[in-house]
Amino acid sequence: MSNKKKIKAQKVNAAPKGGKKPNVWKAKIWPAIKSWARTLISNDACVEKRNAKWYGPLAVAIVSLIVALVPMMVTSFSQSGGTVIDSPTYNMDIGLAEFSRYLEANDIVLEVEDGKLVNPGNTWRAHFAEKTPQAYLHSYTYQTVVIPPTGNDSSSSSSSEQQNPVYETVTSFDFAVYFIGDSDLTPAEYASENVLSRSPMTIGDGTYNPKTTSFMVLSNNGFVIYKMPNYDGGDSNSVLASTAGEWSTSSLEGLSLGSLASKNLEGTPYTASYESDPRAYVNEVRLAWRQLFHDGAAYGVMINGLTWVGIVAAIFVALTFILGLTVFLMTRGKRNPFNVYTFWQSQKIAYWASFTPAVLAMILSFIVPSWAILFYIFLFGMRIMWMSMRSLRPQYTE
Repeated sequence: MSNKKKIKAQKVNAAPKGGKKPNVWKAKIWPAIKSWARTLISNDACVEKRNAKWYGPLAVAIVSLIVALVPMMVTSFSQSGGTVIDSPTYNMDIGLAEFSRYLEANDIVLEVEDGKLVNPGNTWRAHFAEKTPQAYLHSYTYQTVVIPPTGNDSSSSSSSEQQNPVYETVTSFDFAVYFIGDSDLTPAEYASENVLSRSPMTIGDGTYNPKTTSFMVLSNNGFVIYKMPNYDGGDSNSVLASTAGEWSTSSLEGLSLGSLASKNLEGTPYTASYESDPRAYVNEVRLAWRQLFHDGAAYGVMINGLTWVGIVAAIFVALTFILGLTVFLMTRGKRNPFNVYTFWQSQKIAYWASFTPAVLAMILSFIVPSWAILFYIFLFGMRIMWMSMRSLRPQYTE
């Protein structure tokens, strides 16, 4: 009877089936977060977590890689092909406005059809056949002083007769447009081989220097535009900015380049006219061409961005592996008490140490974007070196 009473008492004192379950947050999640937080500032904590499960340090390494890449991704994917005609424009805005008006006035149709820029009737070649070069050239004239006036002769009691200045009208070229149709050369190849390689040539009363004149090359499949230092004379091939793009973007389908003289890509007429407010009109045309360059170059910007970010990511992955290898090599030696650390444990130590350098590198990279790659390499390398000298330095006792 006594044994039955004991069993019954145990059943009465047992916790009910609906009792409280163990608190997973306090038991597992919060301790794991605190343990990871220590690795942000403590090298010893990184070393202590060498025996953690593989997925923990690997997740930290991946997140660190993404954080370090954020500035490069923002810079690469936020670029716009339209910035090529942002200020200073070097008269490219005026040249583009006049080019659009020229196409419209001379019935030269350049329109996007099925993802290609076509010229029905081959009117471009017929119009420019007898011109050298066979391109649209925008020019302007200004006057310059040839013989400046002479001053008075202070040594003479009577002032000498002042000579009247002589002015000369000079023609200067500041923008050119080439249309190469279905040429085997890409617009960029044509620009390099047939534009930038040309010597200055005399046209009318002026000299056209392709090496210092901004220009655009159009083909059936794409375009390229170069912003050049616009000045007379000199022999420079310094490209200040450039944009390359394609016509296959859906937003450009059906567009006629001549129509940009009166309306933008959406078909909205300009609020200003060339006759009433030339400056406002030119700016509206510039914005329309800017949108065209942005849309046409969008695919290329994405591909270039992915390529660049991929290259940098490969560099950072290799860096993480090499620094883990560094930890492994620094702990070798017969009398080194840390020689029991395996290669994989050394890699995990480096993975745990990667997050803080990544965050600091991201912050500094937004401040100085040109050093974005170097910041992560330098900060991560410094932390591993400091860890090797302090936390992994053998300390022998007598």
